Amino acid sequence: MTTAELTCAGWSAAELLTLQERLAGLLADQCRRYAAGDSSLPRETAAELLCSLRYVLGLEGRERPTDPRSLLREPLEEAFRREQAALEKRTAQARRLWQAACTARPRIENRSLTDTLAGIGAFWRRYDRRFFAHEVPGDIDYQLCLPAPERLLGADYLIAWLSRLLAESRFLNCFDRRAVVRVLEGSCPDYRGLHINLFEPVAVNALGRTLLGLDPLDLALPSEGRARLAGRLRALPAQAGERELRAAGRTLSGGLALDRGTAWYVETAAARLWPRVRAALPHNDLEGIFLSL
Repeated sequence: MTTAELTCAGWSAAELLTLQERLAGLLADQCRRYAAGDSSLPRETAAELLCSLRYVLGLEGRERPTDPRSLLREPLEEAFRREQAALEKRTAQARRLWQAACTARPRIENRSLTDTLAGIGAFWRRYDRRFFAHEVPGDIDYQLCLPAPERLLGADYLIAWLSRLLAESRFLNCFDRRAVVRVLEGSCPDYRGLHINLFEPVAVNALGRTLLGLDPLDLALPSEGRARLAGRLRALPAQAGERELRAAGRTLSGGLALDRGTAWYVETAAARLWPRVRAALPHNDLEGIFLSL
């Protein structure tokens, strides 16, 4: 949390000063450890060390932030050591998720996905949890359907990103590879080389077939089916469209027996499709959303 956010949360000037002084002392210790005898550090390096401290202590970039006032109730060095131990566990969790993502990856060629997973693997070899815990790989190029929150840092960002990638992979693995490839070729002929998301076009067609009461595993959606979809969705009140798509996502997830995390991902992606659908309906054209195969 920033000073402004802490002030809005009711912190007094004395509390803010105490926390700032404690952080300054801990930063000085970290700078000495990192410099290992050198008399000075570049300003940019000191700023990165401070960002790492704030992340480890839970002041920013965490999925579950620390109560900042808890940092006033004990020596900051003790809190830092405890949070470093907790970070070690989250880092191990992120590595397990990366291994699972590599294993669960669909048998679909895509350069950005290949490069991104390889880049995360290389990142583990240079990740410095002691001094630069907030860092994330700079070469995560694969585009998720639902991006990980940009406010997250370090292992927390990787846990969120890899969990979402795993959800996409588990969904895609429910379908025959040939059917998936047909959808991808219809959506983007160069799906192997371009930075596209593999999950979304497949999920959208599966959702469309679910709305029509058809088996989603086929993925084919004839043009007359798209016209029926347009008629059904156009008849909905504006405020009901998102609920209808989310409910269809829930039905689709149940039919595929998806785990809870993957089901949440599919349902959320389905609901977020509504603005695109709503914008296309007045033109009587869902061709750019649901693919006819």
